[in-house]
Amino acid sequence: MKWLLNFLKGKWLKHPLHPIIVHVPMAMWPSALIFDLLSRWNGNVMVRLSFYAIIFGLVALLFAINLGLRIHTFREAIIVAGAPLALSIIGTVLLIGSAYLGGLMVYDYGISVGRMSKKKWRGIAKAGGANLPAE
Repeated sequence: MKWLLNFLKGKWLKHPLHPIIVHVPMAMWPSALIFDLLSRWNGNVMVRLSFYAIIFGLVALLFAINLGLRIHTFREAIIVAGAPLALSIIGTVLLIGSAYLGGLMVYDYGISVGRMSKKKWRGIAKAGGANLPAE
């Protein structure tokens, strides 16, 4: 099981895997919402595009439910029904909100920014007289 954890942490790439894979759902799920809205004017082509965008970006449970609601109607539907449209909106808002919070944590608060060089930075802080918590 440790190999899986190391794989997901990106040890084999020498940097975290999360920043690489997060872009797929960040692109596909908002695209699904756009296709949902465009289905009101452009029919089944947009319904199908939205369906496949959800499949491609599928990582979270909310979009799995959304996919389940569409699976039997995506070939014939000319507009996206209310529940799947609502799930697309909610999922996209949650995705954008979580991306904002993730960026805030990293870029504003520096959370996990220096984790690879923790000993080095602790040494510099200690040499500068900083009051450091125990490791």
